[in-house]
Order: sequence, then structure tokens, then C-alpha cells
Amino acid sequence: MRWSNAQRATGFGPVGYSRQADIAMERIRRRVHELWEAEGRPTGKDAELWLRAETEVAEEMTLR
Repeated sequence: MRWSNAQRATGFGPVGYSRQADIAMERIRRRVHELWEAEGRPTGKDAELWLRAETEVAEEMTLR
């Protein structure tokens, strides 16, 4: 399926695809892993680490 100029400009293509969302999700995953490693690979803190990473990445992307 071909993308329109508007879809290319915004990154939102067919079926709600968002390249920017994919980039953000990958940054969050990497940051969660960094935090997990830095805290000694704890168990049971996955939700807490995810939320912290999500907040950090959202702030980083907002500042750009």
C-alpha cells in the first residue's frame, strides 16, 4: 500500500502505523533494560521500571 504525502509527513501510515511510536517503544525497551541492569537485575520490579523508563523517554521526546 502506498503512503500519501500526509502519511509520510506525520509518520502515520496505513492501519494506524506510527514510525514514531515504534521508535519510542524501542527507546523504552532499551531504557528498561538499562535500569534493570543498573539495579542488579531485580525481579518483580518490571512495572515500576517500565513506568520510569516510559516517563524518561516521553520527557526526552518532548524536549526535542
